[in-house]
Amino acid sequence: MTETPLPLARQTEPAAWDQATFRCDQCGAQRAAATEADYLEAVSAHRDAHAVLAQLNPIERNGLVSILRVILASPELGFEILALTDHKKAATGRPQRTDGSLWRPNPNGAGAPHRTRPARPSHGEET
Repeated sequence: MTETPLPLARQTEPAAWDQATFRCDQCGAQRAAATEADYLEAVSAHRDAHAVLAQLNPIERNGLVSILRVILASPELGFEILALTDHKKAATGRPQRTDGSLWRPNPNGAGAPHRTRPARPSHGEET
């Protein structure tokens, strides 16, 4: 008894997603993906990157890019930095500076330099 082969159309798998390319209208970057999930992830990450950079001023943007270049060149460095800060925070309950002193919230707002007010003259003192 010989088997009758199936028609060719029934032997092949349905057509799979070969590749999709995303082209950003803002910057012209192109991202290719082999699956729909990878495509959606690439598009989402690219849009999020635009949103983050739009919120930063040029100095902050340059600082962030510089830090990312160092850390992404050596992922182990990034993991070690996180481990060190987590360890110091767990030991004291508060983040520490690299010199070992405790970090204190800035009363002038995050990122603002600490400023102290000049002493006010007492009554009767000349200015």
